[in-house]
Amino acid sequence: MANNQPISAVAVIANDDINIPKPGIIISGTNTGGPGTTLTDVGKGFTNPETNPKGFNINGGDVVYDSAGTIVEVVRVIDSDNIEVSGAIVNGTYEIYKGNGDIQFPGSMGFSLFVGTGGAGSTLAVRTISGNNVTLNNIPDSSFIPLQVMRVLATGTTCSDILALN
Repeated sequence: MANNQPISAVAVIANDDINIPKPGIIISGTNTGGPGTTLTDVGKGFTNPETNPKGFNINGGDVVYDSAGTIVEVVRVIDSDNIEVSGAIVNGTYEIYKGNGDIQFPGSMGFSLFVGTGGAGSTLAVRTISGNNVTLNNIPDSSFIPLQVMRVLATGTTCSDILALN
């Protein structure tokens, strides 16, 4: 395999404030605490003593995707069953990914993108790893975007079915 080929991917939920998370779900389940800013999953074991033996910890800045397509960040782990998040999420399934903050995770140079649905008049607004906001116009369906980005902006993006490739 060539060195420039992606080895992982994550579905993108466009957001003006939250970066694309590191690919790979660290924990998932069903939230019974919403709608609201507390994710509740009784018996899941969110605290460091419970997650550390599994090879990860949940920290502020990690990213939560919910079943409604919402993206929020972990603010803090409250206890074994509850996590405070940065915005409202719904009851239903969730996935937690390691956050990406403004500093890329070790070994990363950002993400190139695959846009599944674009078309004439479509736009893709992104923040590059150097911190520049750029809008790309008329992105065709099934396009690879080789620009290295850390965030897909909700404002200005009309494309959908976007994957971040790393």
